[in-house]
Amino acid sequence: MKMDSRTIKTAYISISFIAALCAIVASYFHQYYLALGLIILASAMLLGGSLIFSYKYRMEKAEKLKKL
Repeated sequence: MKMDSRTIKTAYISISFIAALCAIVASYFHQYYLALGLIILASAMLLGGSLIFSYKYRMEKAEKLKKL
């Protein structure tokens, strides 16, 4: 299965959103250190995902230029 850049973007944003929701739930139950860890995890996933998305997007553009 070939993953295009749009699929990658959707995947890392949705996973980060789930981690952020878990952080909200943990905060509701007064688990502040767990909530902080989940917030850091969600932020790291967003950063890593955006870097992967950027790399994949550039590779797709380079492929399109080679075909021309």
